[in-house]
Amino acid sequence: MEFTLLWAALAGVGTIWATDRWLNEADRRFDDLLGAALIGLAVGRLATMIGDGSYPWEHPGLILLVRAGVHPGWASAAALGWLAVRFRSSQITLEAMAVPALMGLSGWEAGCVFRSACGGVMVGSSALPIGLIAAAAFVGAAVLVHRFPPPTKAGAALLAAGAIRSMSEPFRSALTHSIIWWYLVAIVVGSIVVVRQRRHPASFGTG
Repeated sequence: MEFTLLWAALAGVGTIWATDRWLNEADRRFDDLLGAALIGLAVGRLATMIGDGSYPWEHPGLILLVRAGVHPGWASAAALGWLAVRFRSSQITLEAMAVPALMGLSGWEAGCVFRSACGGVMVGSSALPIGLIAAAAFVGAAVLVHRFPPPTKAGAALLAAGAIRSMSEPFRSALTHSIIWWYLVAIVVGSIVVVRQRRHPASFGTG
C-alpha cells in the first residue's frame, strides 16, 4: 500500500470536508463530492491501465495500484459526469460545490509534501516547488470564486481549475504525457458557462 499517496488523498478529502462544513452548514454536499472523487479515481485508473496496455480484466489487482498512474482527464470527466447525474436527480446546486472542490484540489496539491513530490523543473540550482505553488493558486482561486455571484460560481471554478492545471503541468518534472488539452477544454467550457449564466441566470438551477 502506498501510504504517502493515501495521506495526500486524505489531505484533499479533508479540505473538501472542512470547506463544505464552513460554507454549506445547512446544505452540505460532502457526500456528493466524495462520491465524485472516488468514481473519478476509479475511472482515471482504469483509463491509465488500458492506455498502457494492461487490461483490468486480465490484471484486476493492478486497479488498486493507484501510485502507478491515474489519468487526470478521464478522472475529471467521470467526476463531473457523476455530479451532473446527481445534479439532475436531486436538489443539488453545483454552485455550492465550487469552492469546496477548488479547496480539495489545493489540499491534494499540498499533499505533495507527504510524497516528496512538490518539486518540478530546475530553476538554477533548485527545483521549482510547483506542487505548493499550484496549491496556493487553488486557494486563491477558491477565494475569488467565493466572491462571484452564485449563478457563475460553477463555471468560474471549472475555468480556474483548467487554467491553473494548464499553467502548472508543464513545470512538473515527472510529466510524461500530453494532457494539457483536457485543461484547455475545461477553460473553454467554464468560460462558456460563465458567459451564459451572466446573460441567462435562470437557465441553470437546481434539479
